[in-house]
Amino acid sequence: MNAPHLIAARPIGPERAAQLLHDRGLSPALVETDTAMAEALFAALVEASIPRRYAPIDFPAVRAALVALTLPQDA
Repeated sequence: MNAPHLIAARPIGPERAAQLLHDRGLSPALVETDTAMAEALFAALVEASIPRRYAPIDFPAVRAALVALTLPQDA
């Protein structure tokens, strides 16, 4: 029998994490430090009702994805 709390949790991808931050109006400059990134991610996850155990740990990848979201899109 599998206990739900014992099943390994997979973190959300950097693109989804970046989208959560972008949706909250955060820019890459606001999450430059790991501390700022962790605080912003945890707040975004709580707001989205996603358990914190799903937080990504590859902060540089999340920052890169956030930068990509903030770049002007070609028309």
